[in-house]
Amino acid sequence: MLSRAMRSDFDRRVGTHGITRSQWTVLAVVAGIPGASQKTIAELTDVSEAAAGRTIDRLCGECLLERRERADDRRAREIFLTPAAERMLETVGTLASESEKDVFAGLSDAELEALLSSLDKIYRNLGGGALPQATSGNRGDQEKGGVRPDAALIKVRAGRKSPRSA
Repeated sequence: MLSRAMRSDFDRRVGTHGITRSQWTVLAVVAGIPGASQKTIAELTDVSEAAAGRTIDRLCGECLLERRERADDRRAREIFLTPAAERMLETVGTLASESEKDVFAGLSDAELEALLSSLDKIYRNLGGGALPQATSGNRGDQEKGGVRPDAALIKVRAGRKSPRSA
């Protein structure tokens, strides 16, 4: 239920900007891994390659992504952000940061660390190993939307300022 509430809050905040959470997630992955393949994007967004392809097609059609031939294999394509996508990520990233600040309001740094530790244990119990680190540890990437919108706790763990102090 918490995850659903967080997704709904995020959707409400970004809905007026003409982008869905799944589209923003793809943009965030490509921002973190310029030149990613469709397969990599599918794996990191936890969707099928076909679903990732449809989202990429849509974003290419909206001039937010572009496909380029790989230098070493003309059959393969790499996915890159356009300048319009970079502007979109800055705007939506700011909204995501505001959402996280609201979500974590009232939690001390110690409470956030305890929460992260507990979630990490649960994740390991499910066979996931340690929680993955965000794609980049610098705060500028967070503000530009360089991580998944549902990765708020992982971002805190990656050494960024806690959402409540941002």
